[in-house]
Amino acid sequence: DGNEAHVPSYVNLDLLADSNLHGSEVFGAISEPVRGTVDLDPVLTWDTRLADLRGGRGISPGSIAISDGTDTKIIDVSQAETIGDLARLIHANPPAGRTLTVDVTSQGLVLQLDGGNLSVREVGGGTTAFELGIRNETGVGTAPLVGADLNPVLRLNTPLDNILGARARAVVRPPLAGNDIVIEARQPGSAYNGVEISFYDDHTVLPGNEVATYTPVPPQLRINIASGRSRAIDVINAINNAVPPVPFTARLDPIDAPSGGEGTVDVSTPPVTTSGGRGVAFDRSAGLQITNAGTTHVISLATAETIEDVLSILNGSGAGVLAEINAQGTGIDVRSRISGAGFSIGENGGQTATQLGLRTFTEDTRLADLNFGRGVDDYEGTSPLGSVDFRITRSDGVSFDIDVHGAQTIGDILDRINNDPVNLGTSPPLVARLAQFGNGIELVDSSAGPGTLTVTRLNHSSAAVDLGLVPAGQDTAASTSAGPPYVLTGADVHLLEVQGFFTALSRLIDGLERNDTWQVERAMQMLDQSTTQLRFRQAELGARQQSLDVLQKRLDDEEVELRSAMSQDYDADITEVVTNLTARQLAYQASLKAAAEMAQITLLDYL
Repeated sequence: DGNEAHVPSYVNLDLLADSNLHGSEVFGAISEPVRGTVDLDPVLTWDTRLADLRGGRGISPGSIAISDGTDTKIIDVSQAETIGDLARLIHANPPAGRTLTVDVTSQGLVLQLDGGNLSVREVGGGTTAFELGIRNETGVGTAPLVGADLNPVLRLNTPLDNILGARARAVVRPPLAGNDIVIEARQPGSAYNGVEISFYDDHTVLPGNEVATYTPVPPQLRINIASGRSRAIDVINAINNAVPPVPFTARLDPIDAPSGGEGTVDVSTPPVTTSGGRGVAFDRSAGLQITNAGTTHVISLATAETIEDVLSILNGSGAGVLAEINAQGTGIDVRSRISGAGFSIGENGGQTATQLGLRTFTEDTRLADLNFGRGVDDYEGTSPLGSVDFRITRSDGVSFDIDVHGAQTIGDILDRINNDPVNLGTSPPLVARLAQFGNGIELVDSSAGPGTLTVTRLNHSSAAVDLGLVPAGQDTAASTSAGPPYVLTGADVHLLEVQGFFTALSRLIDGLERNDTWQVERAMQMLDQSTTQLRFRQAELGARQQSLDVLQKRLDDEEVELRSAMSQDYDADITEVVTNLTARQLAYQASLKAAAEMAQITLLDYL
């Protein structure tokens, strides 16, 4: 399938420059992405990397100062890798004589002192405390200091259970230190907020046989213990293995993991109330549908556990798509690799595509974008029927007319159908919604009449066809489902496509064969755009090649200059060196000869 990688070349020490263009840049071989419209905001966990916080900007290494109003402790957090590492550092370094509790919630940090006036400030002009969302120079007393949302980004190892919401939770803190218990709902959402968790001394309970029970009204999780003898680990096991099961799980606070939960729990432990639950659970059971080149692929995510699993399943589905995390780390982008074909993503009976923000046909889809930009026809004439565009007839014979004038989105069309006075005048009214399987507008008629649910074009308007409710070339569409309720599912008229040479040529052939003037005009415009893009890419590639040539010439010149400089400093003229050596050699020989002759002189030479 190829990829969109660039080939870098070294142009200097530690300096790389791209030397190529990939195919999709030149020919438009991959479509524009279906950009996830939902911010998949992962919850903060003990193992979240500090580098992934604040939308991927991370935390500046530095120190923070924590004070109780009397004593101040400077804590260097530069060695922490995860938010859990940082929580341990803060917990282990309270002001003198104080106990500092640190809780990692689904969004940020919560700090609390057992006395004094808790404050957190910067050290030496740093910004670490601010970036951690816990800077508070005035102090909060003994109340919790609730940190700001740290907004971690999406990563390949992000669990799917953590992308659409947070579980309601509470931390039980027995009087004996080192036995804190974190209790969380089994599913994300607000349903289990406000549940009181309390302990009761039950004389019939032996250590290791504690009993956990849940009552929805009033919402309460009750744990029967042997006060002073039951251990924290016994309480955890009682909740996790309760019969019947309770909608909560329990674990030891990671800070207290070294204790192993061996400390005891008694009824003096103050009750706590769950909070922080939000969002919904991810619907991995239904999966989604991808339609590409006329083939619909049902994608199951039942076995997926992480974002990486989702990407692997999509990319390996055979649907001809490329899925990846977007550049901002907030969602998933999906693109088509198949040119000359329509591409869409729809539901498979659930909410998976919508939750991932990948559904291509939604209530927010603009009518002007339907049918590859042709939009929806709006009859504005003055026929006896007025300017209406189509009629819907329920099985009980009740019919009402729809005028699309002024509608901007699919949601506007659904509202006009659902809120039509005639439709609402008799019960049960017809319901217009998005298709539960695939894409399109779906009409559901529960009136249980003897007739058939139909949609009919009026005034020769093509609005019903453009909305997918009536097939092209026909004036009426009827439900074929066994009812009641009777269901009429429209076609998907918001297909996406690869914008490039091959798609333009394919659309041009199709338009010519069907004598579709609009399709031919659109294909020619796309071909012109692709040609212009090719010229720009040729120019860009030429500029890159020229840059590399200039850099190569510069490097060659630098090498020549370097050799010249080295030659002047270290090289020698061979002729001059030989001449000097010969002269010095002769002088040396003459000196030796003179010295030898002087050594032979005696007194007789002077007589």
